[in-house]
Amino acid sequence: MRRSVSKTSIPALLAALGQTPEESGLEYERLRSKLILFFSRRLLQFPEDLADEALDRLARRIVEGTAIASIPAFALGIGRHLALEQMKNRSETKEDDFWDNVPAPSATQSSEEEIARLERCLKTLRPEEAKLLRGYYLETEGTPTKTRGKLAKRLGISANTLRQRIFLARQRLRDCVTAPEAAKR
Repeated sequence: MRRSVSKTSIPALLAALGQTPEESGLEYERLRSKLILFFSRRLLQFPEDLADEALDRLARRIVEGTAIASIPAFALGIGRHLALEQMKNRSETKEDDFWDNVPAPSATQSSEEEIARLERCLKTLRPEEAKLLRGYYLETEGTPTKTRGKLAKRLGISANTLRQRIFLARQRLRDCVTAPEAAKR
């Protein structure tokens, strides 16, 4: 990803985010954290870099004089476009063993523990269940219905059987993830 930041773009962004340097800095970090979480939830690689790229693009738009009613909403729109670009690039370079090598998403401090627990629980599932869940929820080719239809066909099962297997695997995953909370009660 090629980043291009001018000497005027970041100061312009900070000036648009707040009245004082402290306020601007806090708002910048808050916006960056939201973007990192946005990209992390989509399981995109290097969410911090993507958040920085989104903020760079936002800063360039501000310097260009684009009228922006809500900076956070505009930044999220840029984030959506970046996510689509990344998903398109990912599907163009996809290999057969892609789902075996899905990297752990980077997370903000607030969700880091939840993601770690989810990853631990995914490892407790049978390998075929974990792979099935990843394929069902993370595959991005076409619409979800078509993608899941292809997955069922590849597995040699009906769409209803696929949904049932996903439901059962999701239940086991949920039971594992919520077990620490249930133990606290």
